[in-house]
Amino acid sequence: MHCTPFRRLLAAVLVAGVFPACSSAPRASLTRASDDVLRAALAAPTSPRRPDAAATPSSAFGPAGERGRVGDGLLRHGSEALVGRLPSERSDGEPVSDDVPAVSALQVAPEPGSVRWQDPTDEAPAMAGSRYGIETELLQPFIPEVGVITIKATQTLWGDPGASHGDAMLGVFLRPSVSHDVVDTIDEYMASVGYRHYFGKGLHAEVQYLAGYVWGRDNLVDGKDYEGFVQFVEANVGYRFDFNPGSKRGFYVIPQFGYIQGLNEELIIGPRNGKDDTFWQGKLLVGYRF
Repeated sequence: MHCTPFRRLLAAVLVAGVFPACSSAPRASLTRASDDVLRAALAAPTSPRRPDAAATPSSAFGPAGERGRVGDGLLRHGSEALVGRLPSERSDGEPVSDDVPAVSALQVAPEPGSVRWQDPTDEAPAMAGSRYGIETELLQPFIPEVGVITIKATQTLWGDPGASHGDAMLGVFLRPSVSHDVVDTIDEYMASVGYRHYFGKGLHAEVQYLAGYVWGRDNLVDGKDYEGFVQFVEANVGYRFDFNPGSKRGFYVIPQFGYIQGLNEELIIGPRNGKDDTFWQGKLLVGYRF
């Protein structure tokens, strides 16, 4: 069958129209993506996954003006979460090749440098308090015939410092040349070790063991000087109040009530004239966690 010139011209027009249509691929660029393409890319959420760590530079988000391409996932910009996926096929069923730029989230985020990947399966770390602290007692240094200065360091051994937990305590007990009801003056220096158990955020009970050396001058019964190794045990209950509970660092105060008991059977500082070696006490601790 012979083609007339008219038929040849018609065939050429049809071929010229079909081939460009088949070879062209829908593209979306940073500067020319339409609103419809952008909405379509963000409207179909899927289960997120991290971008491939081995992705080429053309697959990562960069400064404004660079092409970007990621797989299905979740992008976070400030407090906004953008969930979407990029089409893996063209409308005609052909796969989208890697050299085709996809709609970038930089068109949505006004500050490209703030766009970051967040995997929702990752758990954010809890805001825990500090595991270390240092504290001292405010009242006893100024009470007549007591005059005790204490300094303690604490470390959380287990649990969350903002909830139920246990603290170890190491400290010093200083009593330099204080007027006393058994001797004229007493010098007493001890080290302490203890444990403080928090039943909740602030309520706690603690025990301490103290050991050291004491000098008593001019006993009020026989007028003699005494000295020797001394040890005590004490127990207290109290509540901790944090000045800045939302921060890992900050000051706190602890009012406590308890007693301290001497463990020595012999009279370390001489005759006591019937006075007991057990003392009820109130404390007001101030500390700093860091």
